[in-house]
Amino acid sequence: MLHIAVTTYPPWGWDVYARHCIESWVKFWPGSILAYYEGNAPPTLAGVESRPLDSIVERQRFLNRNIPEGRGFLHDAKRFCHKVYAQLDAISNYEKFWWVDSDLEMKQEIPEDILDQIIDESFVSFLGRDSYTETGLIAFNQTYPEFRNFKRRYRECYDEGKLLSFNYWTDCHAFDYARQGGGHDLTPEGRGFENVLRNSPLGDYMEHHKGKLKLELEEQ
Repeated sequence: MLHIAVTTYPPWGWDVYARHCIESWVKFWPGSILAYYEGNAPPTLAGVESRPLDSIVERQRFLNRNIPEGRGFLHDAKRFCHKVYAQLDAISNYEKFWWVDSDLEMKQEIPEDILDQIIDESFVSFLGRDSYTETGLIAFNQTYPEFRNFKRRYRECYDEGKLLSFNYWTDCHAFDYARQGGGHDLTPEGRGFENVLRNSPLGDYMEHHKGKLKLELEEQ
């Protein structure tokens, strides 16, 4: 199976962490890589296809909404919408693909049979926690009948602004609403805000430089 890795990153992130991590994917990922970018196109990187987020009309409509700001990251709906619209665009192009946050580094080659098993397990496979899903790594599989309703609910969070009726406005909360308790949880013992990728079946092959950890990559 050809595995497709999809990601996005903010304009400032390319030189700080994204290039470092995406170069590790080129080295170790057993498939193709698609990166959505904001603003100006990044430098060409062999093995990576780049697409502009600005070409997604629905994303711009969401960004044009009058949404309250200054309430912290859990209510920063515009910050996290780029990621979801990149995913929704990829859904329109690929039957199966992986979402990989651009601060996630590949450490060694990943056996394809592990990826095959995970992505074919359910309509979505994800890193679970008892708070809300860690959405740094998600496998999407449209061959399952449940995916149609998942996609409809996921899109309505943004196209129709349903997300703004939730207690919190991150992509994680939109994803959890859309899957309605379904999907394959790769880390069912995840708690709080743990970096749960480390305890997943892919923990030996990847490292997620979450939060401030990604800023340390600029120093390497």
